[in-house]
Amino acid sequence: AVHLTVEYGHHGMAVSPESGRFVIAQRFERKGNKTDPLASKVVVGDLTTGKVVGTWEIGGQFDLCDMSPDGTRFVAKSVWPGAKLTLFTVTPDNGLS
Repeated sequence: AVHLTVEYGHHGMAVSPESGRFVIAQRFERKGNKTDPLASKVVVGDLTTGKVVGTWEIGGQFDLCDMSPDGTRFVAKSVWPGAKLTLFTVTPDNGLS
């Protein structure tokens, strides 16, 4: 089992049963940041090992749409600033691009 503490706010989740991975996105406001105040915290985890693969903070607020079968990519829709779809990739060194 994977145990994560998720803070208050809007959350979204997508799961890839084939890879055993999941992704959670949490929208939040960066207090004191006037140039880029809204952000999302993204966590990718592995259900088979019970470990977090990576955690990232990205600018803008996103809702998750889906995760690829291999668990290395996920699609999210930005809700601020402006609606658009973005494909994110978890790189082999557990970075996010």
